[in-house]
Amino acid sequence: MGRDATKGSTWASRFGDWFDACWWFPPTCPGCGAVAAADRLCPPCDLRVFAPPAPSVGETPCGTRVDALAWFDGDVRSLLLRLKFGRDTHAACAFGPRLAVRAADLRSRFDAIVPMPLSLPRRCVRGFNQAELLAQPLGEATGAPVVPGLLARRHRAAQSGLDRAARLENLSGAFRAPRLDGLRVLLVDDVVTTGATISAAAATLRRSGANDVTALVVARTPDQK
Repeated sequence: MGRDATKGSTWASRFGDWFDACWWFPPTCPGCGAVAAADRLCPPCDLRVFAPPAPSVGETPCGTRVDALAWFDGDVRSLLLRLKFGRDTHAACAFGPRLAVRAADLRSRFDAIVPMPLSLPRRCVRGFNQAELLAQPLGEATGAPVVPGLLARRHRAAQSGLDRAARLENLSGAFRAPRLDGLRVLLVDDVVTTGATISAAAATLRRSGANDVTALVVARTPDQK
């Protein structure tokens, strides 16, 4: 009896699929667009985008540790805006390798990786959640599960343009989570501004029984310098 095709392809067909994908859609650098060895920043772009100084480890007013790769300006800002509002999901590849390294450094602090959720209306408009794209390679690098559904978010007005007090008020009751029974969480997001969103999400996770919450983001806004 022949092999059931639903059980998977042969090595020859897998090679053919890989060859077709690489021939028609070769990996490119999200920074300059040049053909690259993988979908990540090429070495010159990586050095330019992540040129020092980098932010020091911060903390939200509620006591949540926040690690950020870079400041939200220059090339980092341009790439994140392309990702978030330009629907250029390939731009997420610019941050995956460095986020993965930072997550590996933090591995002893968390059991699960939780992308910052979007409300359903906002996700439907955008078509994806950028935090989920950023979190995916962290699970592959650390072996920790990525659990997008662990934290849910009710729809609220946009946070942009609000000061920290108004942001906190706007986020009151915005998040919900199931019982977590001592789970340690790595919360992943694209940008931290005042820390209000991370504070509200972390508070919800702790009330639900999380033992610890650490945040890892791509960038912090320059006004936090």
